[in-house]
Amino acid sequence: AALLEVLRKKSSIVVVLHLELGTSRFPSTLSVFDCFWDVANALCRFAEPGTSTLEHTKPLSVVIIATEAKRRQPCVQAAFNSGFAVELTGLSYESSIEYMAKYLNVPQSVLPEPLRDFIVKISLGNPLYIRETIDQLISHGHLEMEPGTAGSGHACSVHCHPDLESINIAAWAQTAMVGETVCLLESLEPLPAAVVKVSTVFTGAFTLADLASSICPQWAGATNFDSLRLFRAVRQLLELKIIGTVQAEHHEGQPQAYEMKNVLIRKVGASMVLEAQKKVVKRQALVDRVLSRDLPARMVEANAKLREPHIPWYYENVLTAEP
Repeated sequence: AALLEVLRKKSSIVVVLHLELGTSRFPSTLSVFDCFWDVANALCRFAEPGTSTLEHTKPLSVVIIATEAKRRQPCVQAAFNSGFAVELTGLSYESSIEYMAKYLNVPQSVLPEPLRDFIVKISLGNPLYIRETIDQLISHGHLEMEPGTAGSGHACSVHCHPDLESINIAAWAQTAMVGETVCLLESLEPLPAAVVKVSTVFTGAFTLADLASSICPQWAGATNFDSLRLFRAVRQLLELKIIGTVQAEHHEGQPQAYEMKNVLIRKVGASMVLEAQKKVVKRQALVDRVLSRDLPARMVEANAKLREPHIPWYYENVLTAEP
């Protein structure tokens, strides 16, 4: 504080605090960052007008960069109340293409369309992820550039792997994009982690019943409480934006559908599921869908037969016999 007092008298100051979670994503390890917020709150109080003991001091600005902003912290509340809080998002599709071209030092026109779509889906608009994806594609021979003419400074053409979707992204464990994704999945509780792994098997939309057919099937003795626990796990994943709801026309009585929209989590999560387990999940979901479609009508017919009075055959012969 004394140093900042002296510096404020000479020039304006901008203090940047950056909180990077890294692998500390478990609730027990997140408590180690309380000291960061203590420092941030102290600096924000010091930066308020009228707090300096010296006259004619310069302004002091505090910039806090955090993956998760805790609204209960006074500095975060002050930022939201004053309108200074800015939520950062990934680059748009056009900006990502421009960033790729700048990083490769090539014109945007030479970038193949499959390469553009693949990198944008994997990187989620994160500039660091874009650079890591390009570096890994080049190092593994999936991306090649032919040099242009002398003095042009640009590559003549860019060639990529014909089937980029078949590349094993999970093998890039040394990158930040895969490492942070693995840490995120491992920090989940057992049931939400199981939901993520099962949801990576479905290429399209899935429902809660599809998940329950493998995680807590009713034919294996599961109860309604198990379905409630599963629904709570799905809600947790929705809050973390790991999965999302399908914005389709929702009819009354039709279950809500979900979808794994994060391609990076899908790739990494799918690598944690064996092929035999994927077949079991698909088979269980298919059987459950068929039963939920055909079984209710058959059960109505069966219940109607049960309500009919049962008369043994020998009584029927006596009743129908002529006197």
